[in-house]
Amino acid sequence: MKRTTLLLLTCLFAGRALAIGAGAEGMTQLSLERCRQLVEAGAILSMMELMARVEALSGGQLLDSVLLQSDDDYIYELEVAGIDGVVRMLYVDARTGVLVDF
Repeated sequence: MKRTTLLLLTCLFAGRALAIGAGAEGMTQLSLERCRQLVEAGAILSMMELMARVEALSGGQLLDSVLLQSDDDYIYELEVAGIDGVVRMLYVDARTGVLVDF
């Protein structure tokens, strides 16, 4: 049951539409089903892992996310509210949780 809940959270957050930032041009937004498959296969981080990494990276709170793909790269585009109240876009490698510069 817990695994199913985590998968659903991942898919719900990752499937929400965000405006794709200029640095993410040429990337494709993945469907909820594809996101679920990748999480189940262990190919990308779950939403719970992602949320923990966002807090560690920025100290902020995750507002929204989209899973993007380009070739074999999976990138989470994240909208994060910082502790200073400023909303920022972050790009994180969906496999490793490492912050990516665009």
